[in-house]
Amino acid sequence: MKKEFTQILENKLASKAYKVESIKYAADLIDFYESRRAVSTQKFENLLKKYNYETIPIFSESPEYPHITLFHGSGGLEFWPCVDYEGGVTDTDEEIGTIIEEPEIWFPIDDLHESIRNEAENFSYEIRHTIPFVFLSTIWQNIEGDKNGIVVKTLENNSVSEFVFNDLAWDDLSNFKNFYSKDIRLKKYFNRNLSVYELYQRIQLTLHPVNPYKNTWRKYIKENNSIEIGSWGNEIGERVNDGEILISNKVNLLERLKWEKQKSDELINDNYAEIYFENHKEQIHQHAIEFPFISGAWWYKNELKHRLQEQDIIDLESELKIKLPFFFRTHLRLLNGRKFNKHNMRFAIDKSNDIKIEEFYNVEELKLKNQKSPTCLAIAITESFAELKIGVSEENHGQLKLDFPNGEKIDIELTFEEFINTAKY
Repeated sequence: MKKEFTQILENKLASKAYKVESIKYAADLIDFYESRRAVSTQKFENLLKKYNYETIPIFSESPEYPHITLFHGSGGLEFWPCVDYEGGVTDTDEEIGTIIEEPEIWFPIDDLHESIRNEAENFSYEIRHTIPFVFLSTIWQNIEGDKNGIVVKTLENNSVSEFVFNDLAWDDLSNFKNFYSKDIRLKKYFNRNLSVYELYQRIQLTLHPVNPYKNTWRKYIKENNSIEIGSWGNEIGERVNDGEILISNKVNLLERLKWEKQKSDELINDNYAEIYFENHKEQIHQHAIEFPFISGAWWYKNELKHRLQEQDIIDLESELKIKLPFFFRTHLRLLNGRKFNKHNMRFAIDKSNDIKIEEFYNVEELKLKNQKSPTCLAIAITESFAELKIGVSEENHGQLKLDFPNGEKIDIELTFEEFINTAKY
């Protein structure tokens, strides 16, 4: 597992300044779990021998269907066995005991330069909360856990987030989240064991948090054939054997995520293997711009509801007699002032300083706050009441600056795309 996970991070962090520290951190975590694999495997096996489809009449008098559960506290990663009866969780099974413990191993954040600590710390959190689920999934596969015939999952306190082992999927992406029939003995879902990379990809596919404004491609191969599935926002793309990208829309982000999961299931069971490939960040189309954005499958409905049409942008440009820079233009059309999501609103203006945007202006506010034929367009207000402006004339097209109430002006030597991509809390 360590070799495969190291390769994943080598690819993912190729250009990151915190790559070495992250790979070392992951290796230390994996060593911790691997040193306990035999014990964790035995406990997991004991759990499924005690609680399975055949033993339901022995361990349960409840009319509700039981989900065999590895329970962990909110944010914690120590897993205890219990039974979930459609929302009612039993006490932990002390006879079996803790399946895996949480390691007292921490990312060396203080060893890094202050400028990269925020990003590195976020990624270290991702590593810490991905490895134990990959580890448990490998055990599930090795002991053929699907033979127990009923739903087996993890459950996090408070957030009620669930990872279902039967189809290795999170929450509403799982086909078994709402399975409650005692009349059906569940069968093996996949026709083969998944690789560490395939497990990693499935564990990364969550309903929250998710950044819809990120191009995501996954590639599957079988003999001389390849299929790539891509997504961005609520749009999906498919490409067969390096042909043209065929693009279509899903109703919302949740449906797109469900499609990605289901398509992956179908390809795996059709004996395709998922591999890492260099073009995994290719834009699905020219308007599929990328920027940091924390959202969720349900939040995104509001964003879609208030999205502008192309004609709205054309009307704005016509009324103000301007031509908007491409990236800002697309960002405005997608978010229209970003009124429903206030995460990641602090942005860098140079290597040492940043600003907090209080709000971006929507299309109606842009019309009210700007005169016709402006050389600079006011596009946002900061918490210190400075206006962020972008150049829209031929001489300064795309240039950013801050105008303060006291008359002070600061030029920002970043494009709008560069500026937006510095976002942090």
